Amino acid sequence: MMAYFSEEHKLFRKSVQGFIHREINSLVDQWEAEEMFPADQLYKKMGNEGFLGLSHSSSYGGLDLDFWYTVIWIEELGKIEAGGIPMSITTQTEIVTPIIARYGSPVLKEQYLRPAIMGDFIGALAVTEPEAGSDVSRIATMAHESGDYYIIDGRKSYITNGSIADFVVTLCRTSSGPSANSMSLIIVPTSTPGFTAVKNYKKLGNLCCDHAELIYESVKVPKENVIGLENMGYNILLDSFQRERLILGILACAQAKRILNRTKHYARERVVFGQRLIDQQSIAFSLVNLETEVEFLQQMAYHCADLFISDNECTKEMAMVKLKAGKLLRLVADECLQMLGGFGYMEDIQMIRAYRDTRAMAIAGGSTETMQHILKKFL
Repeated sequence: MMAYFSEEHKLFRKSVQGFIHREINSLVDQWEAEEMFPADQLYKKMGNEGFLGLSHSSSYGGLDLDFWYTVIWIEELGKIEAGGIPMSITTQTEIVTPIIARYGSPVLKEQYLRPAIMGDFIGALAVTEPEAGSDVSRIATMAHESGDYYIIDGRKSYITNGSIADFVVTLCRTSSGPSANSMSLIIVPTSTPGFTAVKNYKKLGNLCCDHAELIYESVKVPKENVIGLENMGYNILLDSFQRERLILGILACAQAKRILNRTKHYARERVVFGQRLIDQQSIAFSLVNLETEVEFLQQMAYHCADLFISDNECTKEMAMVKLKAGKLLRLVADECLQMLGGFGYMEDIQMIRAYRDTRAMAIAGGSTETMQHILKKFL
């Protein structure tokens, strides 16, 4: 870790830790019970601290910091005691705003990137549909040309931040050509007539994070809301998926370490058959094995961060990180709950929540099976 982080990085980490302790972890139990959190207030506070635009240009309110600040940011988000909060935040900071920052026009950056960095706007990305998830080529949402506008009709499913977003970066079909060259990413303000967000999902975990079904009924948006070039949306997404997989790998390591630390604390206090749990060989070996796996994943994620920063090809490595993250986080949560026994199953709110929340890591951002499908091409 010393090779990657300077003293300035460490000071930044302490700042993020203080913010999370003060503004988030003290309230997550309440937010989980209510199955929501005050997103507009929290995002504004993060914007005031500069957390929402770490690597973005100062021309639009960002801080122009190197990517290792983002790594620290994600690692500290992983220490939040409810997975739904980092799920919502990273959608904004690591998916939506980077797409606009890299491919958006100056007009779109001014209208959407700047207020998103300041915490005045919340963004969402809408790709998944009832009949199209991992297979993006099957999306059916259409954007028909009408003069200087697009008229959008369709439906999106399981969209993070869907009902709290001020704008949604929406993947639509804009031509009848081959799938890879017939889609565009279009920014849709959620105040546009014909746009509806329906929050109707009952979820296993991440309860305080918003997920919604989005309905587009003749939604009229100007053509200037297209991000990048028309019909290049699929290629832009492929590029953004690389960053997302890396971010999720880093997040998974931090969440796994939080679960392991909680388990070690319990194992030091719990006495069974006259011996602390942590002194029993079976428990100690399990913890050692899990910590070793997590450390290896973290070092691979740092390696990928280096490749990402230097703009090297790393599709294979990123897919490996995401594949391992989904599998390992499930294993850590399951084995640690087992070590806590009845306490973990009945009483320990954090462990039960972690067990439920972390299950999504193997599904969201590219499923385990999707990563395997990508990696088999390298065989």
